[in-house]
Amino acid sequence: MKSRMLTSIFFVFFFCFQALMSSASAQTTPVDTSNMSDKKGCIAPKIAIIDPSGTATNVPNTSPAPPFSYSAICQKDYRICAKFACANGLAPTYVATVTDKDGVTASYTGTGASFCFNHQFNKEGVHVVTLHFFCGNVCCYSVTFYVYVCDCPCNCEGGKLNHINFSAPNWRAMPIDCGKGYEFCHNNQVSFNVGYDCAGDCEATYEYLVNGVSTATGSGNAFSQALPTVPGTYVIAIIIRCGKTVCYECKFEVKIVDCNPVDCCGKWENLPDLIGTGIKYEDVCGKGFELKCGKFQLIGNYLCKDTCKATYDVTLYPAVGAPIVITTNDPTLNEVLNFTSNGAYSVTVVVKCGGKVCDKCVFKFQVFGCACECPTQGEGWKKIQLSVTGAVTSVKCGETISAKCNQMYYIDAVYNCIGNGDCAKIKGFVTAPDGTLTNFSGSGSVAVPYTFTQSGLYSVYLQPYCDGKPCPPCRFFIKVDCAPVDCCGQWEKKPAMSGNGAIFPELCGLGFDLKCGKYTLTGVYICKAPCKATYDITVTSASGAIVYSSLNDATLNEVIGFGTNGGYLVQIVVKCGGKECAKCVFKVSVQGCLSVDPDIDKNTGLPQGQLRAFPNPTTGQLNLDLPASTASYQLVLRDLTGKTVLHKQNGSNRESLSLDDLPNGTYFLEAISAENRYKTLVVKQ
Repeated sequence: MKSRMLTSIFFVFFFCFQALMSSASAQTTPVDTSNMSDKKGCIAPKIAIIDPSGTATNVPNTSPAPPFSYSAICQKDYRICAKFACANGLAPTYVATVTDKDGVTASYTGTGASFCFNHQFNKEGVHVVTLHFFCGNVCCYSVTFYVYVCDCPCNCEGGKLNHINFSAPNWRAMPIDCGKGYEFCHNNQVSFNVGYDCAGDCEATYEYLVNGVSTATGSGNAFSQALPTVPGTYVIAIIIRCGKTVCYECKFEVKIVDCNPVDCCGKWENLPDLIGTGIKYEDVCGKGFELKCGKFQLIGNYLCKDTCKATYDVTLYPAVGAPIVITTNDPTLNEVLNFTSNGAYSVTVVVKCGGKVCDKCVFKFQVFGCACECPTQGEGWKKIQLSVTGAVTSVKCGETISAKCNQMYYIDAVYNCIGNGDCAKIKGFVTAPDGTLTNFSGSGSVAVPYTFTQSGLYSVYLQPYCDGKPCPPCRFFIKVDCAPVDCCGQWEKKPAMSGNGAIFPELCGLGFDLKCGKYTLTGVYICKAPCKATYDITVTSASGAIVYSSLNDATLNEVIGFGTNGGYLVQIVVKCGGKECAKCVFKVSVQGCLSVDPDIDKNTGLPQGQLRAFPNPTTGQLNLDLPASTASYQLVLRDLTGKTVLHKQNGSNRESLSLDDLPNGTYFLEAISAENRYKTLVVKQ
């Protein structure tokens, strides 16, 4: 499995992803389980993703840890293609899914020697792409990789009108032609419906106008509004926006006619009253008043003439947002109005006798006392703990605790907002050492079952909300040690490299001058039975950027291209049964290319930026010196595989880090603020 990950993709994975990733329900993003069944009848697939310019990027046919990642541009067509064959003569079958951050999944299928599908990544955040390869009923391979989108502008480009029509009980939907006129009976209960999808990561907003007056608004992928019922001629208009840009307008004329209704209007026997806890507002029609947050009952009784019976339509109009239909054609006026948000409202009660509108009651009011606010920093958390049968560990934000390998725990959290009602919500995710994410959510509390199956540092992120407003989040860490299988062996053929007419039989611990071009890296390591060796190969530039990465390879036979002048560090890590058994590190200096590494200062030969880390190399304590900043720094230390091994929030421009618990080796250090990002290489010895 081979992958070339440019620096931009690498950074998108670790920074853009945390900021954008969010999901409304629990979902685990799986790492590939390519060993799903016997593969003897299957030939390994080849996969590529092709960008709008036609440039193809190969995707590994097994998922590394962390999974292969790719950076895409929003609202552009990408093409994902795969080739696969069955050795037993069966026709290959493909099943592909693309799932966005909100859990919305698009599916694609195909058969034959090759398979391609087009897809637009039209939401910010992570998109999980999974391809399953079948020979008959046997799933031979399953490959998962991530596509990251950092910015989806909300505009009209690529937007789509889904429908615009009239509907009524016992009707089929009637399409609307803008600019035309329509006529309906007043008692047909006709509704206007429209749906629009914005191309970016945003919802369409709707403005509904009657005779030039805005009477209703809404948002989402659909909007409906009842047409007027009083006889007359009306000019109806709908304006649809994506962000602040008008994307669609439609205007048409509607004539409402009186279709010979029975005139049996009467009078109110009991004018509408509004009753709440300990208070009663009588004869509310035409009045205005204040209501305290809570539930109220609207009652009244209208007497029609002759044999007619009264029916009631009740609609609630918030000052902001779409009208809320409480009831229609109700034979009694006995409705419960529950107010949970402060603001101005009005209620309209329409009374009909024999289908004819006989009276209308409108009253206005202001609701107060519906507070739902975020507590001050940290005070909203009533419980954060990690529990397992017979043991509970309380956790503080920013803390690191320990957990046992291969044992199921519950991550429990409870958050309370300030104010009335149960308005708190929690969303969050667990990040495993290999980058796998598990998302979860709950209303005020969560109890997430989770089994820790990898060695390393897990991160748990909790984001509380009060009435939809984000409150201060909480992040803590869980350290897990899983005992590896001890089946280390020895090199049968030590790593060697050749290319451009040169042969380097010994590499480990040495340094070489290379000409620009391609080189083949080979070697063989023999593990003790029953283990098989796997190889992780990483090439980093002097700036700390990973320019080549090939992880979990079954063989060491790499073709590495050096196309930029500068210094590089090549590392080979050998594992047997998941345990690291051998490491080979060597340096190369490449000359003769037409370009130089833009991250290297041409005068000093050192990485650009103003981050000083000393002493470097270090035996444990590392001091940092950064430019003064108006914002705090986030400090992130990663190993050569890209895994985060140390993380510190709210750092100052003068900090100290302890690397005592980390193994000797080379690490990437980044300091990130709202203003700048600095990076350097750190060596622990």
